[in-house]
Amino acid sequence: MLVPADRHRAAHSIVTVLNPYEPPADEAPLDPQGDEAESVVIKVAPLYLDGFDLVAGQLPGLIYLWIPAGLVGWLTSSFLFSLATVALVCGLIFLFTIRSLEISSAGLRFRRLFGHPRFLPWNRIVRITQATRQEVLIHGWTAPRFPPREVTTASTTKGHFRIEWNEGWLYFPPADPARFRQLVALHHGNEEPSGPATSALREPLK
Repeated sequence: MLVPADRHRAAHSIVTVLNPYEPPADEAPLDPQGDEAESVVIKVAPLYLDGFDLVAGQLPGLIYLWIPAGLVGWLTSSFLFSLATVALVCGLIFLFTIRSLEISSAGLRFRRLFGHPRFLPWNRIVRITQATRQEVLIHGWTAPRFPPREVTTASTTKGHFRIEWNEGWLYFPPADPARFRQLVALHHGNEEPSGPATSALREPLK
């Protein structure tokens, strides 16, 4: 049987435990919330166009849109088939477009509907280097392959990084380059921030 003093202490302890407004102790670390503890999403750089992009950007449009549409229209003698070709190519590019990049301790996950790679573990990544605008234009936009090595919503040649793995490479323009460098150095430690990937371009292009 509890004496009045014991009853008071017991009631006080119950109130203390059930009080939802009591702040945690300073030395108690807060638990990370869900996937945020393991991965960080890096968005694509916002749309940016300058004189260089306005001129250079006509080349991929010519290669991937207008030449195929012109050939289809010439072979079929149909303007509707030409428009359908433009719509088809635009739809395919949209399906392969990289919208963001997820970085975690496991590797890089490219957020897009279709395309290869979708996920690259760190042990497959050879290096990540900053790319020049000319490199992005030549090897990212106008190289004769589909999908292109640079297929994002940025629509600019600025601020790209070349992500290389054993079978190839692609280009990604992070919205926060400093954060991107920090995360790559944390998980991979093989990012080369001091200049474009000129040494990589001396290797045979695949």
